[in-house]
Amino acid sequence: MKIMVINVLAIGDTANVMKSLSKITKKSKIHIVNFPKDGAGVFIHDDNVDRFLSWKVKEQVEYINKIKNNYDICISSIIYNI
Repeated sequence: MKIMVINVLAIGDTANVMKSLSKITKKSKIHIVNFPKDGAGVFIHDDNVDRFLSWKVKEQVEYINKIKNNYDICISSIIYNI
């Protein structure tokens, strides 16, 4: 039986859930793109993930459009500032 490898694009892994999941995933590949580091994220976020270069949504969408065809599924987290 052949096992299918799923390529996952994870956007905005602010709680490091996808990073934790990628440690136990054996066949699928999870590529994480996080938001730029600022605030507490400077201390807690992993350096071994891809990052958006800017907070500008237009630039983030352009970057996603460049890489999206390399993945089977996309998972996005929401950041919410009050």
